[in-house]
Amino acid sequence: MTRYNSILFPVLILLGLAFTSCQNQQVDGCTDPTALNYDPNATQDDGSCQYAPTNNEAKVVFWSTQSTVDDYLSIYGVSSITMIIDGVSAGIHPLIPDAQAPACGALNRLTVTKTVPNGTLQYFPYFMIGQNNDTVAAGSFPFIGGTCTPIEIYD
Repeated sequence: MTRYNSILFPVLILLGLAFTSCQNQQVDGCTDPTALNYDPNATQDDGSCQYAPTNNEAKVVFWSTQSTVDDYLSIYGVSSITMIIDGVSAGIHPLIPDAQAPACGALNRLTVTKTVPNGTLQYFPYFMIGQNNDTVAAGSFPFIGGTCTPIEIYD
């Protein structure tokens, strides 16, 4: 009986430790049930939650390919650009390559929101300013009320 107890006791302790460690594993993800990418298995919010535009809200998310990132670095000497939209700084777009357009609100991507009536299209003027304070591009971006539009920054 003593031999049986000396084997059983360590086995029970190991099983208890294994069960406890499995229960304490954190799963990163979006923990907000109102977000588009809610993850019911996530135990810790990682800041990746994405939300649909509401009425009278138009969003654009900027992205770049590897070719564009390489060109901006070699031609302009910049790895990020400041977006000036409708005369106001909208933030910094890091020139990080994406294989495809990211979702609005994606981590480390610039998403800009403007007030535009639902279902209507408005263009807003922009300037892209490099790290050396030179204008690298200018034009206008389309914002469509109630949507999020991915806009590729290209060379």
